[in-house]
Amino acid sequence: MQITTLPETPEAFTIRVAEVLNLDTTHVYFDTSFLMWLTRVGEEARSQFFSWAATLENRTHIPLWSMHEFYRHHTGGTLRADLVHRVDDLLAAARAFQNEVRKYADQALFPGQSEAAYQDSVDNALETLREIGDAAKAWDYDRCASTVIEWMNTRACKERTVFDSIASLGAKGAVRYTQDIPPGFLDRRKEDTPTRGSNRFGDLLFWEEVVQHAKSVDAAAVVVVTRDRKPDWFDATSEPQLEHDWKKVKAKWLPVPNPHPTLAFELKVETNAQLLLLDELYLGALLWKFERPKFERLAAVAISVSPGHFDKVDPAPRPVKSRASKRHEQTTLGLQDVGLLLDAASNGPTERVATLLARFNQDAPDLDDFIDQLGVGTLEPLSPNEIANFTRLLHDKAKDGAGPVVAAAGKLLNITDAMPANMAAASYTGFMMSAYFADGSPAPRPTSPFIEDLFAWQGDLAMKRVLKVLGMRLHNLRSPALYVPDGKEQRLTLLVEHDAEQRQNPVLLRQIYVKQRAVLVDGEVRPDSQLRTLLGAGEATVREITRAVSRHYGLPFELLDIEGGDLDDPRFVPELLGLREFSRFDQDPVPEPMAVAPGENAAPEEQEEHEVEDDDLQFDLEEE
Repeated sequence: MQITTLPETPEAFTIRVAEVLNLDTTHVYFDTSFLMWLTRVGEEARSQFFSWAATLENRTHIPLWSMHEFYRHHTGGTLRADLVHRVDDLLAAARAFQNEVRKYADQALFPGQSEAAYQDSVDNALETLREIGDAAKAWDYDRCASTVIEWMNTRACKERTVFDSIASLGAKGAVRYTQDIPPGFLDRRKEDTPTRGSNRFGDLLFWEEVVQHAKSVDAAAVVVVTRDRKPDWFDATSEPQLEHDWKKVKAKWLPVPNPHPTLAFELKVETNAQLLLLDELYLGALLWKFERPKFERLAAVAISVSPGHFDKVDPAPRPVKSRASKRHEQTTLGLQDVGLLLDAASNGPTERVATLLARFNQDAPDLDDFIDQLGVGTLEPLSPNEIANFTRLLHDKAKDGAGPVVAAAGKLLNITDAMPANMAAASYTGFMMSAYFADGSPAPRPTSPFIEDLFAWQGDLAMKRVLKVLGMRLHNLRSPALYVPDGKEQRLTLLVEHDAEQRQNPVLLRQIYVKQRAVLVDGEVRPDSQLRTLLGAGEATVREITRAVSRHYGLPFELLDIEGGDLDDPRFVPELLGLREFSRFDQDPVPEPMAVAPGENAAPEEQEEHEVEDDDLQFDLEEE
């Protein structure tokens, strides 16, 4: 057992959690308190949570006890009743003030106004409060709860632990609680009522289920997401030491949610897994630090600030699309040079690249400094081939690696327009090779935490030749990707088909076609391959569905012509509607790119662009 003597800073904690969450052996468990909070937040924030949870794939779990307690609150109308109670309390206090203040309002309280003006203001304020209260009471709890329940149902643990533990729970819990053994020992004070038990051992049931499930999946790390901040879960720590940017976002932060040392020790001896606790506040911090602006609304709600607070620390960058069109000079790299860049990107690290990558193995303070200084100057000592090699390997780590690596890769991609054309082309080559290839072969679909930005940078003049050669190579290797970039930014048609015969609201989603290929399949029993999992809900708008599908398959959403309904039209998504995975061998034949001899039948712009590159074109035709 380890007792903490030096409190961890919020900055170091978020880095550590980001690293752990990105490991395939980490499993995440949600308790009832967090699920209730998730039901209360706004639709956009909740949708962003589902999208974030989907990045953890099949490593998110809802223990039976969490679902049981949520169901009790759901059927008992707890959240709705709590909101109504708060509104009634507010209005009662306002009416009491209205009655009491009449004694003082028999005189002019507003300078220069009559005594009646003040009382009129009080009466108007009370009427406004009534309207605000009525709007709050009209909250559509059922719709919010149904989306959370659908998400929970796809992640429910299937363990017998709760039922196996109940018989001995009273004796076991009583002994543990007399010795302040977590979790839940503060609940020993709870009293049963004539109509209902006190649930004093609920935390213990939840914990035993988490331990047993973690053991069954051979978890190396367990993250429990909970809003329970009591010391029978958390380590008693001092006020956090805040960096300047943390103070600018929020003046006061709760201590870092380190687990009670006995709790962490029990998990370690039972499963050999490390334990981390995460509440909504530090989940918000994690998303602010590593996932903004993608999950900005969720981060703001979790931290309890407006999204504009983040701009005080990290001003939102200009959209990539507009920045990508500003470059006036194209790369001096010929097509043959670009071919060599693609080859170099695929190789193992050179000595200088290996030295750079090793910097990511440093501890938090040194690693933070390295990422802060990462920029154009970092790449200048490298040759173009080494730059492509470095960014490919860095992006590979970012696809399934730690939060700091994601931050570093995102930072390099974000400064593409600050790089000279040749450096930008080489850096972009590495990113695209990592996104479109896996183990030297075309991936089933491009994957990247920055997929939309990668597509947006296509408009940069420095990328045209990179994309031309990359597109030809992917075609010739029969890439199964539904979208293969070629530098021309051609638009795609995406057709959303619904069942026009069934009379239901919203209408039933039947199929989605991309380039005349059906991408949805019926009868998919694996939750991680179901469209509902990707959406986090059973109903969604055409816009939400097509955006989710475009992220999954690596399609540039800005280049999609979406047909089959208005983007804001809702659709019902069948439970077993899945996403088809394409391979190099089951796709429709892909026509070979036509070889155009220099100066013959080429479009005028192509002739002009390549008129001094006959040797490079000849190499291109021979190579491909």
